[in-house]
Amino acid sequence: MIRLVAGIVLAVVLAIGIFVMVLEMGSFDIPLAELEAKYKTDQSQFADIDGMRVHYYDQGPKDAPALVMLHASYMHLRTFDVIAKPLSEKYRVVRFDFPTAGLTGHDPKERYSIELNIMVLDELTKKLGIEKFAMLGTSSGGPVAFRFAADHPDRVTRMILINAAGMPRTAVTNPYRPRGTAIGRWFI
Repeated sequence: MIRLVAGIVLAVVLAIGIFVMVLEMGSFDIPLAELEAKYKTDQSQFADIDGMRVHYYDQGPKDAPALVMLHASYMHLRTFDVIAKPLSEKYRVVRFDFPTAGLTGHDPKERYSIELNIMVLDELTKKLGIEKFAMLGTSSGGPVAFRFAADHPDRVTRMILINAAGMPRTAVTNPYRPRGTAIGRWFI
């Protein structure tokens, strides 16, 4: 009986390891061109920012006060469709996909961090000629908003935070910390 259980456990561990390895190799990834063909809209625009092709929408009157919307992790700019439409009647509403979200794709330099998202926000608004703007940040878009505001208080007119992340980073609260056991991380 013990051999049977040990054999089943070993088989499950090997299967999980193989599955994770296949995931890491990108075997289930959908090419960005295919995603773009399916999800790009008439509103879609793209800007080259430090080697990344950043997908964004720029809606509403260009001379109106600007509002930049920052989405949460595992979301994309279309998250705000319902509220962006009425807001764009009175405001210039800009929203973009963070790197690896929506149609923006990966950063060729593999610099995934809040700092990268802040840089994209800064560079995109400059490219669009927006000097001052309000920000709406939800969940993990919140720290991007409040850290940008802390670094550039002269550029931010208002800030709206919805369910924003932002605990001080410690070894325990850092979302990018290694997780699990050393063996689990080896499999991943």
